[in-house]
Amino acid sequence: YLADGSILGYRQTYLNIRSQGTSRPIISAYKAIRSLVEKQVIHQGERIENVTLGYYGSYDAEIQGLAPVWRIIHDGKQHFVNGFTGAQERPLVTNYFPGK
Repeated sequence: YLADGSILGYRQTYLNIRSQGTSRPIISAYKAIRSLVEKQVIHQGERIENVTLGYYGSYDAEIQGLAPVWRIIHDGKQHFVNGFTGAQERPLVTNYFPGK
């Protein structure tokens, strides 16, 4: 919390990260792009500007699930592709955290 340029306090959220189930392979960036081309989201002649693997999820519940997603930026447009299924996800940018 800030007041008159001074820090008065802060709030920290503790997260307990759990892995559930067996690990699944993540599709390649190429397959994610190909998925968008096949769905005619990316058209011939468009420029792919950036492809990044990150996480996508819902933050409305006490237990929050995150799934890997490919963020693909092309000609100034941004799309998300599920890293497991190749399905296009809704663009909720605030729920995207780039991987390292």
